[in-house]
Amino acid sequence: MNIKKKDFKNFILNLLNRISRHDITTYSAALSFYLLQASIPLMMVLVTVLSYFLAGKEDIIFKFVDFLPNTTSKLIVDAINILLVSSQSPTVTTLTILFALWSATSGINKLINAINHAYGLHNNKQAIKQRLMSIIFTLVFIFLIVFLLVFQIYGSSIIGIFNSQIIEKITVHFNTNIQSALDMISSPLFKLFSYTVPFLIMALAVGLFYKYSPSNSKNRIRNREAFLGGLFVSIAISLATFIYSYFINNFSNQSLVYGALAGILALFIWLLIVSIILILGAECIAAYREGYKKDFFDKNVDKAQNGKIKRKVTDLFKRKTNEK
Repeated sequence: MNIKKKDFKNFILNLLNRISRHDITTYSAALSFYLLQASIPLMMVLVTVLSYFLAGKEDIIFKFVDFLPNTTSKLIVDAINILLVSSQSPTVTTLTILFALWSATSGINKLINAINHAYGLHNNKQAIKQRLMSIIFTLVFIFLIVFLLVFQIYGSSIIGIFNSQIIEKITVHFNTNIQSALDMISSPLFKLFSYTVPFLIMALAVGLFYKYSPSNSKNRIRNREAFLGGLFVSIAISLATFIYSYFINNFSNQSLVYGALAGILALFIWLLIVSIILILGAECIAAYREGYKKDFFDKNVDKAQNGKIKRKVTDLFKRKTNEK
C-alpha cells in the first residue's frame, strides 16, 4: 500500500513538473484559437453530412449543443441554421466541402503537435503526412457525431426491435411472460444507453487519437494507457462543461459587458478548457509511462545487482571448497 502511495505521489509530482516545463497554458491558448478558427468549416462539413443521414430530422442537431452555455449554444444554433439553408444550395459543391474539410483539420493538426510535445517527440513526420492524419481523425470525429445523433433518433427503435424479436422468443420458449417487466425497464434502459454509449465511444475515440496520431510509429503507447487517457478526458470534459455552463448561465454577466460578443467569448473560453484537458490527458499518459519505465528499470537493476551478489557468493564458496 505504501508503494502504491509512493508511486501515486511520484506520478503527481512528475505530472506537475511536466505541466510547468511544457507550458501547457500557452499551448492550450494557441490550440483553442485554431479550434475556434476550424469550427465553422467543421460545422459546414458536419451539417452537409448530417443533411443526408437526418433528412427531415435536422432538429436533433440542436440537442447536441444543449450542454453549452446559453449564449454559446444560441450562437452555434444560428450558425447551424444558416449552414442548413446553404447546404441545400447548388453552389455548395464537392470542392467547397473538400476545402472546408482541409480548413477544419488545422485544429486537429495543432493538437497532434501538442501531443508530440507532451510525449517528448520531434515532429519527424512530413507535413503532408501529418495533415493526412489530421484529415483522417477529423473524418472520424465527424462520423462519430453522426453516429451519436443517429443513435439518439433510432436508439429507442433498436431497443423495440430487441424486445419484439428476442424477448418474445424467450417468452414462448420458456413459457413465461416477462413483457410487462420489460416494458417497465426499457425506458430507463434506453436512457442509460443514451448516456453511457456516447461517453464510452468518446473515450475510445480519444484513446485511439492518443495512440495513433503522434509521431512515434514504433514505440506506441499501450491500449490500456490510451483508453485510460481517453476516459480521463471524457470525464474531465463532461464535468468541466457542466460546471462552466452552470456558472455562465447563473452567475456570469458577460452579455452585459460584451454584448453580442459574449457568445464568441464564452465559446473561446470553453475551447480553451477543452484544449487544456486534451493536452493534460497526453501529459498524464506520458507521466505514467515515465514512472512505469523507471519502475521497470529499477526492478531490472535490482535483479542484476542481486544476480551479481549471488554469483560473487557462489564463486567465494567454490574457492573455499577448493582450498579445503
